[in-house]
Amino acid sequence: MKQRLSTSLLALSISAYSALQTTPASANNPFYFALEFKQQRVPLTSNSQLEINSFGFRYREYLAENFGIDMTLGRHNLDHVNNSDALGYNPAGYHAGLGLSVSTATRKRFQAGADLSYSYYDSNQYLHGDRIDLNWTQSEARLWLAMQLSPQLKAYGCAIAFRLDGKQKKTPAITTETQLDNRDNAGQCGGLSWETEDNGVIGIEANGGATRGGKIYFGRRFN
Repeated sequence: MKQRLSTSLLALSISAYSALQTTPASANNPFYFALEFKQQRVPLTSNSQLEINSFGFRYREYLAENFGIDMTLGRHNLDHVNNSDALGYNPAGYHAGLGLSVSTATRKRFQAGADLSYSYYDSNQYLHGDRIDLNWTQSEARLWLAMQLSPQLKAYGCAIAFRLDGKQKKTPAITTETQLDNRDNAGQCGGLSWETEDNGVIGIEANGGATRGGKIYFGRRFN
């Protein structure tokens, strides 16, 4: 199931990228395609922390003017800090996700909205004959408010509800399992985005609370 999901999303990302190079989007279904570089630090209930560095693609298709569906696929590596079983390991793997986005129309330079996302992360590494696997799901809900500072520049902030659930398993010499649960359930974000004349988007975002870090993204809107 996980392999089929990753394969399907990879095929979708490749198809979307090919479409960007060859044909304009349908007027009835505008879409957005972006490359994202992201760093997350997630404190866990076990007094350890996941430090995740990733890059990936986001494809958003708008089914209505202010309603869209998201599909994401990416590659990541991580470090499980303050966990003795993971000492010396830097597992890597893939992640894939689905999401929904809804927003209001822009009124007097302001716009509000909500985003929901659900992602699956699969990571592993072999070292000195042992193998470590870290697999988890992430659920996130965002309520955001944006302000248009100029025709090209937008600032935004958000409140985040976050959930991480998974496990770490080390084999085969001595099999150990560790539950992965986020320590904090709430967070916040702030960011800036710049839109170019050809509908390109360049943005930066910082996060605090449940997830700490940020991302840089480069995208383009097709109408």
